[in-house]
Amino acid sequence: MKTLLIEKLGSIGGIWGPGLKPGGGTQAPGPYSETEKSDRYDKGPGGYPAIWVYPEIAGISKEFTERLEKISGVNRLDQASAVSYVATMMLKEAGVDLLVSTYVTDPIMDGTSVRGVFVENKSGRGAVKAKVVIDATGEADVARRAGAPALYPKEIYNEVDGHSPNGFGIVAIVGGIDWSKYSGLRADFPGRDIAGRGTTRGAFSARLSPYDNLSTFNVQLRDPEPPLLDYAKFNAGDGKDISLLETEMRLYIFELVQHYKKTVPGCENAFIVSISPYLGLRGGPCIEGEYVFTLDDAKAGRRFDDVMYLFGENRALQHTCLKEGKCKWVDVPYRVMIPKKIDGLLAVGRSASGIPDTVLRNVMAVQHMGQAGGTAAALAIKNRVEVRSLNVKELQRKLLEAGFYLGDESRLKELRLGNKS
Repeated sequence: MKTLLIEKLGSIGGIWGPGLKPGGGTQAPGPYSETEKSDRYDKGPGGYPAIWVYPEIAGISKEFTERLEKISGVNRLDQASAVSYVATMMLKEAGVDLLVSTYVTDPIMDGTSVRGVFVENKSGRGAVKAKVVIDATGEADVARRAGAPALYPKEIYNEVDGHSPNGFGIVAIVGGIDWSKYSGLRADFPGRDIAGRGTTRGAFSARLSPYDNLSTFNVQLRDPEPPLLDYAKFNAGDGKDISLLETEMRLYIFELVQHYKKTVPGCENAFIVSISPYLGLRGGPCIEGEYVFTLDDAKAGRRFDDVMYLFGENRALQHTCLKEGKCKWVDVPYRVMIPKKIDGLLAVGRSASGIPDTVLRNVMAVQHMGQAGGTAAALAIKNRVEVRSLNVKELQRKLLEAGFYLGDESRLKELRLGNKS
């Protein structure tokens, strides 16, 4: 299959690469054992295992992680550039065509079927024809413009996930800090008002290494406060809202660093090294899929016949591991990627169908969904069927061949997938 990847920035890697890698969400290659927990795995508060893809990452994600570990440490600056390098090299090796510094504008439609996308870059407007389009925009931009029904975040989602709805923020790197003098004090500095709809907050987050004078600097909308959460006052799928947030948060970063220089011991020589080109979003609008995945599904460890991989949603793991005493991982069904009413398109990652809007966002898990989506697209083209009509067993067999785990031997027999493991 011929594959074209269209990227709005000049480098590949998303929030983990040029986005300067906010903390959390990563997983060691594995495997995970209930009885023999590896020290390489992250642990959540209370000691539950942070195993986002059970029992280990697989396929392209595993190759990517292993290659990344060979050339990068955990320093965010080091890893961010390495992520972009490894991802780009793997794409080139696979024969993927790249079109960077390019915006997708609108889908090319044939009735209710997506048949490509219009793009804009230095050459002006262009058209890219495609038999299947995969929407990995995060906010289901292509799907929504194609007319696919969408789910928009609701304020009530915050009751089950404090990162919902939307979860806006930006990461910056600040240098010039004298750690021998800095006490970890947060400077008393008022948040920047954003058009009366919310206020920003920010502080040094983490020292990047014991040997340098660099720190991450996280800026977000304020912590949720009734009667209306700041997170809920903005629409992550609205260009004007995103423009306003980008502008005000970047101004706030500069002003806050200046305040630290004047008031906080050890920060007298602080300066901004870099600000992420991404406005980070933990959630936002997504498609209304043939199946809407929920946090209740994750907590129950539900099983689906069209499973693509087993997922450990963070809040669900906290609940099952710590409150129920037995960790549960849930099947993620193929149908979450298929929008209602629209053909020729799959939505992956945060664009896939889920409630709350943050439920499918984990960085390691969405890599697996991306591989499943790409594999499904290729099989649908090969078999000359729409992606919604694909024989899911054929997709599952391909995923098993790639190393994906869909269940133990008895579960595979239930799925009519033979004795493969």
